[in-house]
Amino acid sequence: MEFNEKVDKRQNTIHELNNEILKLKQKSEQSEIRLQQFQSINDTSVINKYEQQIDDLQKTLALKINEAEV
Repeated sequence: MEFNEKVDKRQNTIHELNNEILKLKQKSEQSEIRLQQFQSINDTSVINKYEQQIDDLQKTLALKINEAEV
């Protein structure tokens, strides 16, 4: 594989990872908003679900960011 092809492939991969990171950040923000709404009505079953979802999203986001930086 030529150097230019490797660079193009790397740039495409970084672009895809950045898009995934953006989507994960948006999903995390939406989950945090929903969490706050359910906290206001004190629905603990839903609160726990969103807290777990936010935690999972943050872990995935950290992995994707590390992957993009490598």
